[in-house]
Amino acid sequence: MDDELGIRNMKKWKGFSLIETLVAVSIIVFGILGALTLAATSLKTVSATKNYLIAENLAQEGVELIRAKKSNNIQECLDNDPTPSCPLDRDWLKDMGIVSGGTACFSARGCSIDAINLNPQQCPASPDQCVLKYNGVYNNLPGGGGGPNTIFRRIIRLQEIQPGIEVKVNVEVFWTERFGTQRVIVEENMFNW
Repeated sequence: MDDELGIRNMKKWKGFSLIETLVAVSIIVFGILGALTLAATSLKTVSATKNYLIAENLAQEGVELIRAKKSNNIQECLDNDPTPSCPLDRDWLKDMGIVSGGTACFSARGCSIDAINLNPQQCPASPDQCVLKYNGVYNNLPGGGGGPNTIFRRIIRLQEIQPGIEVKVNVEVFWTERFGTQRVIVEENMFNW
């Protein structure tokens, strides 16, 4: 009789064990899926944050490149004509489009300035073609000498606020990733000092 009761009790508990197992497996699967989703989201966030930080630095570098070009122009003017008659009001923006009659950095298309040789060049009609390359330094060197293309594009636009005195520098860096096109814009006013 004890055997019969034991067998009957085991038959009762077999179905309950299966339900327990299914519930336990379901809980484990949902737990693992939650952890994997969290890990994937974290990786996406890290990638987006990395690109955003690089873009912020590239935008600030664009302002610094204009500042360096301005300083080089002033120094070149002083080297060529050390007298007070050096026309600083004209030469501080040399090669950026306004003095030479061009529109390079002062056009809506904007310009790119290479970090290696500080030569401004008007961006092509499509802003996507104003791509930065990387060979240890982000640059705009033509051809393959600048290294492989990056995901980043940088456009520098200048707007004359007070002729010969003040210029607004607008630097836009944009890139496309899984989340669509992202942008960073830095603006600064520069003065002829």
